[in-house]
Amino acid sequence: MEVEKLKLMDGKIGSKEVASSISNMREYTAFHLTDAITAGQNTRAFRILKAILSGSASQPTIILGALNWHYKQFYLLWRNKGKKPIKMRENTYTALRKYLPSLNEENFCYIFQCLHEADLGIKSSGRPETAMEALLIKLLQQGRAH
Repeated sequence: MEVEKLKLMDGKIGSKEVASSISNMREYTAFHLTDAITAGQNTRAFRILKAILSGSASQPTIILGALNWHYKQFYLLWRNKGKKPIKMRENTYTALRKYLPSLNEENFCYIFQCLHEADLGIKSSGRPETAMEALLIKLLQQGRAH
């Protein structure tokens, strides 16, 4: 279907047109989402969440698990005052350390409380997508606050 759309376009078709046409089809993982949240990329984060949630019904719990892992790694790095924990992968360390100066223990308490509330919302509500969207809003606002 996307190829048919490209055929209908007037003029030359370049890489920008192809990328634009298939951008919604791109597969994302929960780790793409955590990167977008950490970087404060609101629009990208919501786009990724929507793409992931359009998959299977188990996606909200998978996303939440990845977010928990990510923020646990982030907290360990913060608690070690920027020193890389032994089991942390180098690319995780590199990605997270630049955000450390803007966080404190209060931030992490709020983040983990939001993750817990989202977990309860996913398990108890009939709309886990809404719980995930609310979590995303809180995490992005938290990022903007520091």
